[in-house]
Amino acid sequence: MLDPYSMNQANVQGLPKHFVNTRLNREFSFHLRDRRGTVEDPLALLAGLRVSPTWRCPLNYAYLHGFASGPKATKALALAEAFAQRDIRLHVPDLNAPDFAHLTVSRSMAVVERLTRDGGPWNLIGSSMGALTAAFFAARHPERVHRVLLLCPAFHLDKLFHESLGPEGLLQWEATGAHEFLDATGNPAPVNWELFTDLSGYASLPPVLHQTHVIHGTLDSSVPIAFSRRFADTSDLVTLQEIEDDHRMIGSTQLVCEAALNFFTKV
Repeated sequence: MLDPYSMNQANVQGLPKHFVNTRLNREFSFHLRDRRGTVEDPLALLAGLRVSPTWRCPLNYAYLHGFASGPKATKALALAEAFAQRDIRLHVPDLNAPDFAHLTVSRSMAVVERLTRDGGPWNLIGSSMGALTAAFFAARHPERVHRVLLLCPAFHLDKLFHESLGPEGLLQWEATGAHEFLDATGNPAPVNWELFTDLSGYASLPPVLHQTHVIHGTLDSSVPIAFSRRFADTSDLVTLQEIEDDHRMIGSTQLVCEAALNFFTKV
C-alpha cells in the first residue's frame, strides 16, 4: 500500500520536494475533500495514482464553548442536536480546565490538543473565547484542522477586559489574584489572574490557513463586530456573515445551526 508520508523522490518522480514528508503536505491534504466528506491524499492525486480507501479520512467535529459557559450551553446543545439529525457526532469538550477558577486560553488549547490528537482532520466551531481558541488552534496545528466556524470570536480579549473592568478593576484583580465573574450557572465565581496574563500570547489576530466562516451579531455589546471585520480583511479564506443579534445569538440559534451544516458540507 502506498505510504505517501514516507515517500521520497525515488518513490514518486516529478513531485515537488516540499510536498514530501512535511506538515504542509498533511495540512494541504485536509483541504481535498470528496463528496462523501472524506479527505484524499494529495501526493497520490498529484502523481496520478489510484487512492487507496485506507487513506480516506473521515472528518470530525467539535464545538468549543465560550467564557463562563460549558458543554450544556444553549448553542452547544442546539448544534449537537442539529448535527445528530445528520448522523454526525459533535464533540463538545469542557474547556473549563481544570475548573472555571483556573481557566486560561492555553489550558483550553491543551484540551483541544488532546481531543484532536487521534483520528482524521477536524471541523471546529467556536463561540466567543472558544472561537478565539479555535482560531489560534487552527493556526498552530493546521494539519489537524479542515474548516473553522467562529461565532462572535473574542479577538483582543485582553482589550475587552481592560474596557469592562477598567484600570482599577485590573489592578485589584492582579493584587488579589482573583476576580469574580458569573460562571455557566449564572453564579459569581472567582477566576485567577492567570487568565489575563495568559492572554499576552493571543493578543494579535491569528494567521488564517483554512476556510473560515465568521458569524457576528451587529448588536454585540461584548465583542465589537469591528474585530471580526478586521479579521475578515486579513485573508481571502475568511467570510463574514453579519446578523442582527447580540453576543449570545440565542435568537439566531436555528440560523447558526443551518449555517454550520451548510458550511461544513459544501464542497
